[in-house]
Amino acid sequence: MRNYLGDQLPRHSCLVILSSLGISSFVIPRGNGSTQNQELFRLRLGRVNTDFSTPQGGAGSHFGLILTDPMTSETVLILLVFSGAVILAGCVVLLSIRKPFTPSQWILYYLNVLLVRVLWRAELPDRLPLPKDQGALIICNHHSSIDPCIIQVAVGHRLVHWMVAQLYEKRSLIGWLMMTCEVIPVRRRGSDVSPTKAAIRLAVEGQLVGMLPEGTINTTDQFMLPVRPGAVLVALKARVPILPCYIEGTPYHDVPWRPVFMPARVRLKVGKLLDVSEYFGREREEGVLTQLTLDCAREIAKLAERDDFEPQVAGRDWKTWQ
Repeated sequence: MRNYLGDQLPRHSCLVILSSLGISSFVIPRGNGSTQNQELFRLRLGRVNTDFSTPQGGAGSHFGLILTDPMTSETVLILLVFSGAVILAGCVVLLSIRKPFTPSQWILYYLNVLLVRVLWRAELPDRLPLPKDQGALIICNHHSSIDPCIIQVAVGHRLVHWMVAQLYEKRSLIGWLMMTCEVIPVRRRGSDVSPTKAAIRLAVEGQLVGMLPEGTINTTDQFMLPVRPGAVLVALKARVPILPCYIEGTPYHDVPWRPVFMPARVRLKVGKLLDVSEYFGREREEGVLTQLTLDCAREIAKLAERDDFEPQVAGRDWKTWQ
């Protein structure tokens, strides 16, 4: 192959050939002048020669990139690393200007999609019946620590703020992940009402809030543990609808992060959006929270084809605010 292709190309043509094997050249002719009597300015970069040609007697000019010797493996590696860095930087810039996620959230989202689709082989509905310009409360049964991951992929490009028990150190890797995912941390013990207030505020602002009415992972043979009225309270206070979901097949391990690496066959079923507007402002009335909480649990049971299931409400240990 010729070292220099400038004289072999027709006028107004452009040839770009890049090869990691070291055979590479491109020429861009300009104007109508001849390529004779050229003055070459040669720049040596490693084993790559770059020629800038300017004719003395005409208006035309050529720019040529010549490789005199094949590139070494070190050069190829450097070029690949540099190209990867440029692509990565471009992706970060692109993701930083896309809403509604931050760059870190976009990265975690697509990693989550990979896990849900490949490792957990989840069967998901095409879309969820969520209002576009309004907040909503998502509830589901709870068998694994990855349950919220499944629903987030089904929701798509809209962040779900999950209420999560704060069983992790804030400065740990899991703590960083929880902070990046903008979860609502809940202390297992204590009378802190700030998580409930935060969930209501987010729902009022049009955000999606996810809650697990059982309050903990169900490791028993029961279909569902006794449910808590906290989710219904948030929906009534924020004046948003409730979306019941049912998940089956998610893996369980007593170490919360272990299911992330466990293969499974997951299936997600989504019910109809529950309109509870007739109960707005009536959360203080006796029996309202209990009845709505039981109704929501029955909706989850219907998705699992467990019409015979009779849910129970947990004791008065659940925390709220008046």
